[in-house]
Amino acid sequence: MFDTHCHLNFQAFDGRVEEVINDAKKAGVNQIVIPGTDVATSEKAVEIA
Repeated sequence: MFDTHCHLNFQAFDGRVEEVINDAKKAGVNQIVIPGTDVATSEKAVEIA
């Protein structure tokens, strides 16, 4: 399964990204797109990748 829109780069997910990704994997998600909404969130998406 492919999740096409996850804002794991938003502050609400700080400190929880690994947990959320692991939960997604357990649910059968094997790919996630993290779109940026500005330069900072785009850079954070690259860091998460």
